[in-house]
Amino acid sequence: MSPPVLDPNEELRLATFAVGPDLYAIDIMRIREIVRPLPVTPVPKAPAGMVGVIDLRGQVLPLFDLRLRFELGARAEADLVHVRYLIVKLDGRTVGVVVDQVHDVVNLTRAKLRVGAGVLVGESAQVFIGVAPVPSPQGERLALLLNLRSVLQGAHSISVDDLLRGTNRTILPVPIDIPRGVR
Repeated sequence: MSPPVLDPNEELRLATFAVGPDLYAIDIMRIREIVRPLPVTPVPKAPAGMVGVIDLRGQVLPLFDLRLRFELGARAEADLVHVRYLIVKLDGRTVGVVVDQVHDVVNLTRAKLRVGAGVLVGESAQVFIGVAPVPSPQGERLALLLNLRSVLQGAHSISVDDLLRGTNRTILPVPIDIPRGVR
């Protein structure tokens, strides 16, 4: 059975967000909603990165913090105002994902994505699908296409610094500066 033929002109909608200094993207169709932080109930012996559960209008959801999964330090107090929870569908389940800041939804054709062998190698190829060019005030910037399933599975943390060392971090331009009060 041959792999499906993908239309290079197919329009994709990607939601972009920051975790630490890096820009990430996922298919907007995975996101059910974006909410401000809610009270979290810790869960003893939870998998790495799971900070607990939240009650979202009567539905109890596991909540994963990508800073913890990526072994990044704690958020600065001033940055807490930008934190959001992405409520996403993954393998028929709904989970919450904590990100540092939500940016924009961008429309790209499939041909603009850089995916597959040679784009990312080693462990990074398991965590990231590829890269996508997205507009920013400083010009075009590459966003890492996140494989949520791989990121949220497993009990160990992922050292994103090790994954990006010597490859993507050197090609990513300076972070996007979002004016205060935006989102």
